[in-house]
Amino acid sequence: MQIKHKDYIIIGAGPAGLQLGYFLKKYDLDFLIVEKNDVAGSYFKEYPRHRTLISINKVHTGFEDKNLDLRFDWNSLLCDKDELLFKEYSTEYFPNADLFVDYLNDFANAYELPIDYGVDIVNIKKEDKFLLSTSSGQQYTCNYLVVATGWAKPYIPEIPGIEYGDHYMTMSLNKKDYENKRVLIIGKGNSAFETADDLIASTATTHVCSENSLVMAWNSHYVGNLRAVNNNFLDTYQLKAQNAVLDAAINHIKKEGEQYRVNVTYNNNASEEEELVYDAIILCTGFRFDDAIFDESCKPELIIKDRFPNQESDYQSTNISQLYYAGTITHMRDYKKQASGFVHGFRYNASCLARILAYQNHNIPMPSTEVAWDIDALGDKFIDRINSNSSLWNQYGYLGDVAVIKEDKVFYYNSLPIDFIKEQFVEENDEYFVLTMEFGKKMEAGEHTSVNRVHRNDYENAKNSAFIHPIIRHYKDGKEMEEFHIIEDLEAVWKEPIHIEPLKKFIKEVKQASLTVSVQGTSI
Repeated sequence: MQIKHKDYIIIGAGPAGLQLGYFLKKYDLDFLIVEKNDVAGSYFKEYPRHRTLISINKVHTGFEDKNLDLRFDWNSLLCDKDELLFKEYSTEYFPNADLFVDYLNDFANAYELPIDYGVDIVNIKKEDKFLLSTSSGQQYTCNYLVVATGWAKPYIPEIPGIEYGDHYMTMSLNKKDYENKRVLIIGKGNSAFETADDLIASTATTHVCSENSLVMAWNSHYVGNLRAVNNNFLDTYQLKAQNAVLDAAINHIKKEGEQYRVNVTYNNNASEEEELVYDAIILCTGFRFDDAIFDESCKPELIIKDRFPNQESDYQSTNISQLYYAGTITHMRDYKKQASGFVHGFRYNASCLARILAYQNHNIPMPSTEVAWDIDALGDKFIDRINSNSSLWNQYGYLGDVAVIKEDKVFYYNSLPIDFIKEQFVEENDEYFVLTMEFGKKMEAGEHTSVNRVHRNDYENAKNSAFIHPIIRHYKDGKEMEEFHIIEDLEAVWKEPIHIEPLKKFIKEVKQASLTVSVQGTSI
């Protein structure tokens, strides 16, 4: 067979591969997406196992601006066709996963993305180029490789006897298999509680167990922690309905006949040890990146219990040049903090990656807007972005706008990873601002409904805002000079004088300080 060559090859036609393909096509780059299965988004034909997405789909927002809608639409890919917003496929707040598969395939077809289906990559080598070999004997080469395969393998913790458990990825969905049985679910994430909720009416007893204590998403602001849509099981525990959530380390599992004896050590002051007996064990212990397709000569460095490929701030592998990542596996950059592990986060990362690739590999200028180095002009630009963006909102504290000062002009760049801005984008002596949107202080358990918020007119204490709000930081010569907070707003609208006037005062002070330093430097 003839070897197919492309400048870029993307492995995986899931939402990340399609989103990146959309942007690479906008740049008219030479690329191809290869997909193991016969449809795009095949992962969502099986997962989540119980078929309800936990990514919200808020159809009615009261806004007329699509960007603002995207703050509360966590399934749509970024695009220029209104008919390819997910609200056209479902009005359910938590939609059925089958509809997402339909959506992704319609997206791929609408933009005529170049996809080779049925391509099972079995080996990747690299010399001057990447060589991809398939199970059918077809070979591909490329200069730049982007892996967008997601978490394709189960993560199995090292516990003696763990092999007796059935992983979430392969567990039986027939509820009769669990009727009147004692079931142990290992893990405390959304897959664990999704499974526990589904089995409530079938099991005699269900225990959800892990060494770490339960963390609720509404308290941590991290969407990967337990979501309210999956927490019905907690009622059955707290109201004494034969179920329990255990904070305990699992020491070992032994099989005895048709049952399993599980030795645990509780996280209490006495470190109490106990042996519990179950009829079935389900492992909801998470997932990991599959590096098996990489030849030993170009194995990516792994990190975080070998669950993620390690990567730089531009999503490039730390040890294999010209190897990049997209999608869920970019969550290594903001693990358990922001939303890169989810569609509503990594869709923006894909936009960043496309711009970075065009900029670094093809000398295509990073898109920017030119603004006068003027208090009103820059202040108005910040206010406009604060009130219209979805990227900084959904990727709070991870993505930022950067405004680089060059003599009497400001070059304004939208939504780039903050680490990339600092490490690879700005020059060492540049003066610039970074705009982010972030939550305030981390709330303790129970504070989420009783937090003492800052008075809406107390702009001098805006830094004490608890909810998401804009923050602008000023940098010069590689150092952070000042940090300015705009006070939180109940409806997340920052258009009043109480928001605008303090911001412009801050910009004025920065500019005056810079001019003073410049004049002093000249006089010397």
